Amino acid sequence: MIESFLALSVVTQSFLVVCTTLFLVVLLYFAFKTGGIKISRDGDKGLSISFGVKKKNKKINTHAGCKYLPSVIFALNKVRDIEGKLYEIKYNEKISSQMDCVEGSVKISMNFLLKNYIFLLKEKGFIDPLRTAQCQSYVLLLRLIEYRIISKMREYVRKNHLAERNETEFDSYVDTRITAIHLLLNESLNDLYHYDDIVSRAEIHDVNAKTDHDFKDEFKKCFHKCRVISIDIKKKIELLEKESNSIFSMFLANPNE
Repeated sequence: MIESFLALSVVTQSFLVVCTTLFLVVLLYFAFKTGGIKISRDGDKGLSISFGVKKKNKKINTHAGCKYLPSVIFALNKVRDIEGKLYEIKYNEKISSQMDCVEGSVKISMNFLLKNYIFLLKEKGFIDPLRTAQCQSYVLLLRLIEYRIISKMREYVRKNHLAERNETEFDSYVDTRITAIHLLLNESLNDLYHYDDIVSRAEIHDVNAKTDHDFKDEFKKCFHKCRVISIDIKKKIELLEKESNSIFSMFLANPNE
């Protein structure tokens, strides 16, 4: 009896395998004929099978065949390059060139002051003033003043439109700013100089007064150089902006005109 049960079990399993295989073959056949198959769970009803599932259409670039596309891409790249040049000119080239002039003029002016101090030390009997502690300290003091003046000059050349001023306005502006720089110099010396035991602050004031003209003249040259740079940069910017506008005008122009 056990042998009969085992034989029946084997037959049953074989029958189930055959049925499952036939079911899968039928599913594949209908899927192939209808273009797809979808199996999903339908709430409490169990699994549901549907045929003829549509494939999603691929997105098509409607501009792919546009005859103007290469020209548009070229124009956009050109405009992007122009914008990069404008940024470089406005915020790097202009400031860098002007500050080179400023730093050069400030260093020359500080040399005037150092020579004046060396002259005073020689009058006090120092044979080699550059090697004295007083002179070394004064050099450090001048570096602090140099930093203050450069910072102030950076503010002047960056915030004021030198290229937009006419000659009269520019000359008046320069005279005012040079007076302010000279005042900053004297205030800084008053604040920082504390070596009256050898060379007094009054002596420094008197000897510097003899080279005030050279000091102011150097800054006047500096402002004029910065103005020339501003004018040249302004011309470069106008040419680039004109080129950029001409590129846009080609695409914005009415083709019927």
